[in-house]
Order: sequence, then structure tokens, then C-alpha cells
Amino acid sequence: MKKTQALIIVLTMLLTTVAVPVPVLMAAGGDPNDKIYLEGTRMTAYKAGRAYNVTDMDGDGISELFVTKTSGKYLNLSVYRYNKKTGGVTQISSIKNVTAMWRLNSGDMYIATHGSPRDTYTRYSFNGKKLTKKKVYKVKKVKVSGKTRTVYYKDSKRIKAATYKKAVKNIKKKSRFLTKSAGSPWIDSDIAGFAEIAGDRGVVNDAHLSMNYDFLSVDHLGDDKYAAGAIYDSSQSIKDHLDGILRGTGGKGDEAANLARYYKKKSDWTTRDKQGVKPVVPYLEDIESISSLSEMTSFLTNTNKLKLASLVDFEAIIDTEDPNSYCGVIEPNGFVDEIVMNVGESVLIRCGYSNKVRARIIDNAFEIESILKEGMFEEEEPVDISTLSATVSYESAVSKCSVFPLREVLSAFGFTGGRVIIYDESALKNLDRVYTSDNLQKLKDYLMLYTAAMASDRLDSQEYEYSRRIEGYYDEETGEEYTFPEDEETQKTEASQGIIEGIEDPYLIPELQNAYVSTYASASEKAILDNYTKELKAAYRKMLLNEEWLSEETKAKAVQKLDNMAITALYPDTLPDTSFLRVRSTDSYLDAYARNRMGTLKNHGSAIGTQRVRGAWRWDIEIFLPTTMFNAFYYPVTNEAYICAGYLEGLDDLSTLTREQLDGQVGFVVGHEITHGFDSTGASYDKDGKYAVTDDTPYGWWTEEDSEKFGKKVEKVKDYYDNIVVLPDVTLYGTNLTGEAIADMGGIALVLRMADEKKDYDYDKFFRFYAGGLLRVQRSATFEAEIAEMDVHPLAYLRTNVVVQQFDKFYETYGVGEGDGMYLAPEDRIAVW
Repeated sequence: MKKTQALIIVLTMLLTTVAVPVPVLMAAGGDPNDKIYLEGTRMTAYKAGRAYNVTDMDGDGISELFVTKTSGKYLNLSVYRYNKKTGGVTQISSIKNVTAMWRLNSGDMYIATHGSPRDTYTRYSFNGKKLTKKKVYKVKKVKVSGKTRTVYYKDSKRIKAATYKKAVKNIKKKSRFLTKSAGSPWIDSDIAGFAEIAGDRGVVNDAHLSMNYDFLSVDHLGDDKYAAGAIYDSSQSIKDHLDGILRGTGGKGDEAANLARYYKKKSDWTTRDKQGVKPVVPYLEDIESISSLSEMTSFLTNTNKLKLASLVDFEAIIDTEDPNSYCGVIEPNGFVDEIVMNVGESVLIRCGYSNKVRARIIDNAFEIESILKEGMFEEEEPVDISTLSATVSYESAVSKCSVFPLREVLSAFGFTGGRVIIYDESALKNLDRVYTSDNLQKLKDYLMLYTAAMASDRLDSQEYEYSRRIEGYYDEETGEEYTFPEDEETQKTEASQGIIEGIEDPYLIPELQNAYVSTYASASEKAILDNYTKELKAAYRKMLLNEEWLSEETKAKAVQKLDNMAITALYPDTLPDTSFLRVRSTDSYLDAYARNRMGTLKNHGSAIGTQRVRGAWRWDIEIFLPTTMFNAFYYPVTNEAYICAGYLEGLDDLSTLTREQLDGQVGFVVGHEITHGFDSTGASYDKDGKYAVTDDTPYGWWTEEDSEKFGKKVEKVKDYYDNIVVLPDVTLYGTNLTGEAIADMGGIALVLRMADEKKDYDYDKFFRFYAGGLLRVQRSATFEAEIAEMDVHPLAYLRTNVVVQQFDKFYETYGVGEGDGMYLAPEDRIAVW
């Protein structure tokens, strides 16, 4: 995705914070099981210069807390123990100038300090009160076998250690520490190993833990997984289906056949290695053959000639000023950086260019770049980001260049009208400055270096390996720099992942969507969802009209927005045309990639200036809205919601679901996305997707009074989450979570109000389907902490517990009362809708 698009597009998704480090452990309460809020050796918390680890050294079922802080080149280690009187922790030991630490399975530790003899470690044990020295060892060597480290000392005697950590390295790793949540009565039971120790405390005390106990009380991670659950299983299933389409073992239709051809070219390393760098030679020769500025113009405007680089780039995006049409974005092709220089030069070396010529090419490329970048906003402060999404007419845009043939270049790809966003006017003015006969060789050299760089990882295994190393890829198992896999199956899997993830072959995303839908999406299930979403929208309409805190004026605008909201399930009625992505049998892999690039540019060019069809789901243009995800999302810029085909991967056939299951696993999702139109972000956009808050209309489509009421409700949601400390150094940042939290509560509010009109509705089944579907997850403590810090969604256990405790029907169903862990006084409840 281009920079401008990333800046002006806001996606609100169902599934995907700045943390305030607070290393304070809260009281466990009277239940002995709650003591385990200090338990869990799956580790710890992290912040700059500080790491937290826990281990139960004395076997009493309550772990001790180890805090290491940087002090110059060394570390200071402090040890804390749970204090029953205060409900917090008390420091019991301190060791300064630590250089390295070992921890054994027994809980004992080996610690080396600055000033002690080299390779000398002191063994410490914990006697319940403090760390005590046991013996000093001189380490001879360390033998590593898999994840086991064996330490040899003195006469080849051994210490088998489960972990061996250089202390400074330990500081840099993001290990995490498990604790009971402060500000709420629940533990984070989604962390592997925690539920089993905590035990089932019953729905009235911890609904999420109790309803998912059979799943959470078993460790599903082992040594090689960081997460498990429906979202991860279904996401893997989608990847497996896409992998099958690419390999030709599954997939229907022309798109699937074309993808299989493309994948075969990409994964055929025998042919790619035999070709070496030959595929890029014609691209470089085409540039070298340019002998005049007019020939350069012919080169840039020739859309029948495969090219990997240009002097200007463009794409089609949704016009934020008129969300019912597509506008164009114009920006530079790309800038030369260290990666481009290194991988580009590597290709040029193998193509036979001399040291002198390569030096000239690189120098000229950087000189062209320096001119193109002059005055661009990256070099200026401050920047008014809003100007990046301001559109101008096509004629105004092309008139910015009087020398560079901007109109000719754009029109060659079908970009001949519509409104335009100019990434930076300075870049266009600089194109005029640089596009002269005197600079012809420099322009050619810029294009040659960039072309070589773009080709690098699409040539043979030698260039592929080198480019990935330069780009920072590494072996996830060993942490070593990337090495091209020798195993053929690993090679094929890596080639497949590069297409599926859309990083190496982003132009194929539209075709992947079509192939997946044609093979795995069901027309009957789409029909069920289409009817179901109509029912949900009608119920939401009633919900809005019955909101007592809204004025009639704002209600009317809210209903108008709802009525104009498009909800598309699984796929559009007509799949986007992806015929522009067809590769030829004679193409090399590089040619196939370049052909897709050229076809995509033409497709985008032809879309600019045309009208959008609401709900059409143009993933050939809007590649950031794929359906191959276990997900659903609302797009405020167009007032549209989408239920991905991938979301059904984890469900039985919709026709077989009970109403409670449909509501708990699908209705909640649809209601969640609808509510995004009325959350802390969506509320600022009108029925057409225009941002409605301006100087003239500071409250958007709301009345001033209603806007203030809404703001107070949002603030209450924020404050609620601000008070939850999930981990010792991770306090939730409520501002980041309000949108998703409001949507969760709105989704449940919707289906519960619909359920009230149904006879013999089983609310227990509904709540269990809700908690046990999308929200049934298990993660390592490390990954859970990263989710807590970065995701705009509340953690899964909070998406269950916080949400259900807002509704009377939950209290009635399970008999929740004051004193129970799930109880929240009516005046403290935070549901907005």
C-alpha cells in the first residue's frame, strides 16, 4: 500500500496501545487459587533497560519475581517475593554488576558478576526468605543440543540447564510476566498454563475462563507455537486452501489455473538457477538503448513493453471527498536507499557491468534521487497530513509538469481524468527540473539501478538469498541470517507464502480472492447471510430509534446512515475482472511479475474517475479489503461492512446452526461491524462516508447536546479499560480500545434485543457460543503481552467478561449478584448502545 493511501484510509476490523509500565503486583484476594496470579514461568514483562522473570524457586506454588535493570555495561538483579500482608511484593535480595545468568530446571540460579574470575558462576538457591550462595563453579564449556544446554565444569561434571541466557541478551528479549489483572477480578486465563492452575471458578466469577475451561486448561502450544484457537486454526486453514490453489491440487476456474502457472514459474528453482540473471538483461538493455529524451518519453509511455521502474507512479483509491468514486494518487516511483543500492549492484555485477560503470550508475541514481527529493515534505517540519488527501482536478494535476510528459505517461495507462491526490507537488516540480537532455544518462542510470534492484529476488537463488539477507530476513529457529533452503518442499512452501502474504507478489491478491471464492465460498451460505444481515439491520434500526439518550434529530440522521450502510457477505454479486493478470507460458518468473505490474497499472488507470458501486467489493483496486481472512470489517470512508468468506472457515454449514449459535458466532460479528458506524471513529463519518466534522459542523451529523452525551459515554469506556493492568508492566490504553470495545458491546446488545422477541431462546447457549467461538484463544505470555500493547481490540478474555457483564440478561441467566466476580453495578456499566 502506498504512503498516501495508508495515511487516509482507516479500517476498523473485528479481529485486529501504548502500555504504561507498572511493575506492581496487586492483592490476590481470599481464594487460595488466586495466589497463582504470580505463577507462570512462561515469562515476563519488558521495557527499555528492564526485564521481569518469574520462577517458583522454593516449590510453594507462588513464583518469585526477578527484575534486572541495566547499569552501564552490567545488570543489577533484584528479587521480590509475594507479601501476604500487603498483597504486593517485597524485595528480598539484590545482586549488582551481573554479567550473565543461568537458571536450572530446579529453580536454582547461576550468576556471574563483574570482578569475579572469568567463567566463574556462583550457584544460588532460595530458602523462602532470600537468595543464598551455595557453591562457586568454574565453567569449562557449554554444549548445545536443540534447546538443551549442558554446562561442563571442573572434571567434566555437568549441569543440565533448561535455559542459558547472557544477561544483556535477556534484557533485549521480550519475555513476559503473568499476573492477575488489576482493576478487574479476573486473571488472563488465555495465557497457556494459567487456566489449569487457576481452576474453573464458575461463570459467576469468570465467565470467559469457565465457558472455555475445557480448552484453556490444556496447553495447546508446546514448544513451537505462540497461539492456538479458532482464529489461528481457521487462518491456517485458509492458508492451506490458498496453498492448494497455487500448487494446482485444489482450485476451480481460470484464476486458479493462472495462479498455478505463476506459482510453478516462481517455485521452479531449477529453471531459475539455470537462467541466472539473464531474465533481467533485456530490461536493462531497453534502458541502455535510449539515446534521446524523446526516446525516454517513448519508453515511459510504451505500455506494451514490460518494465519494472518508471519516474512516476500512480494508483487508484477511493476519493475521500467523494467516496462514491475513485481518484488517482500520483507519487514518485521510489527512492534509492541502501537496500536498493546493494541488491541492485549485486545484479549489475553478475550482468557484467564493470566497477567503473557500476560506480557511475550508483552515483547518478543517487544524484537524481537527491534532486527529486528536494523540498519534499519528509524534509520539512511540521507537516499538515490533511493536505495529503486533498484532491485536485486531473487538468490541475498534469499542469504541475510543463517539461516532464506527465499527461502522456498517465494517459498511456488509461489515467485520463477524475480527481487526483498529489503525493507531493515538489516531486512533480523536481521531475520538470531533472527531465532534460543533459540528465539523460543520469535518468537512465536511475532506472537501471532501480530495475536491477526490483529484479533481484525474482532471479536465481543466489540473488534471492542475498536480497533477503540485505532486507533483514533471518532464520526464525536459529536467529541466524537467512539462508536459501536446500529442501525442495521448504522452497515450495516459501514461494507459496510469498504469494499468499502478498509481500513478494502483491499484484496477485485480486486473483487469489477470486480463486478462493470460486472454490470454497457457498452461494447458499451467502444467501443465508444476505437475509440474516437484513434482519440484523432492521433490528439495529429499532435499537437506534429506542435509544432514550438520543434526540429525535440525531436519531433520524443515525437511521439514515444505517439505511445507507452496505453490508456485503463473503463476496460481491459480480467478482472483479482479473484478466489483466494472465501470464504467458513463455514468461520467466521475472516477466510474469512485470506483466502483472503493467496489467495492474492499466487496471488502476481505467478505474480512476469512475463511480464506485456500493458494496461491489473491488478487491482488484482495494487490495486492503481481501475476503481471504478469518475476519470482518467496517470501512467508515464508504460506510460499508464486509463479512469475509474466510470467516466461515471455522463454522459448520450455516444451514445447520441453531439460532443461538448463529447469533453468538455470526450475528455478533455483523452487529459489531454495524456498530463501528456509530463508535468513537465511525460517528465522525456521515451516511456517504464523508468525514463530517469540520469547522462549520464541529459536531458532524450530531446535535451538540447529543455529541457531548456520546463523548461522555466514550470517555466512560476509556476510563474502564484505563484501570485494567493486564501484566505488571502493561496497563491498557483505553483510548486505543474504545472503538472495538463499543462495537463488541453493540453487537451483543443487538442480538440480545432480537432474542427477546424469540420464543424459547436459550441464552446460556448463546453466551457460550459467543465466548467459545471467535474469542476462544490461547497464547504464550510473550505474545499475549504484545497483543495487549499493540492491538486496538481488548484481549479475548476481556471481550467476553467486560462485554457480557454490561447486560441484565447475563445476570438473569446465571444468577450473578453482588460479590460475584462478574458483577458490575448498573451505574458503573459502560455499554454505549
